[in-house]
Amino acid sequence: MDEPTGAELGKKTAAAMALGHVQGGMALGLGSGSTADWFVRLLGARMAEERLDITCAATSKRTEALARKYGIPLRPLDDFDRLDMTVDGADEIDPALNLIKGGGGCHLIEKIVASASDTLVVIADESKLVPVLGAFPLPVDNHHNTRCGDAFMYLGHAKFTQTLHHKRSCLVAVKRQFGMLVQVTPPCLHIGGKLGDAV
Repeated sequence: MDEPTGAELGKKTAAAMALGHVQGGMALGLGSGSTADWFVRLLGARMAEERLDITCAATSKRTEALARKYGIPLRPLDDFDRLDMTVDGADEIDPALNLIKGGGGCHLIEKIVASASDTLVVIADESKLVPVLGAFPLPVDNHHNTRCGDAFMYLGHAKFTQTLHHKRSCLVAVKRQFGMLVQVTPPCLHIGGKLGDAV
């Protein structure tokens, strides 16, 4: 692993801090994006060095490929009752530590994995700090895009449906959050968020 410089050094430092919360025997969610990539690399190195028994669920095919490269065992999210922790990045963070995700394209799956976790650790370098959230527009796909359905089936269909039933959310729910429209009609999901490399 090459020693990073500049912004990459900040990302690696944030990832290393999150790694301090990892213990053997955990079930982890692995986020997507350049900072989460550093966490995957560092986790793989620590697992090999300490022979840690950790199993993970990935939030994108890119993360999945990187985890496999570093020898991290993966299982589909639906194989887990719960995840102990998910580590993921952010696109923007304001002074009150509110954050926004969705610019990288894996927002749907990242939210499903995060909601299946006891703890969500968000890692970011200083380039993600903004005075006010919303510095860039979130990408939007419409529900006619078959990639949405593909991503829904790719990871977490049963986990998401289980959450809906647990919360007794069996009717259509429409919610606006950070300019994103989410419509849930079990077992189908339409989401106004770009899915990118999640599929």
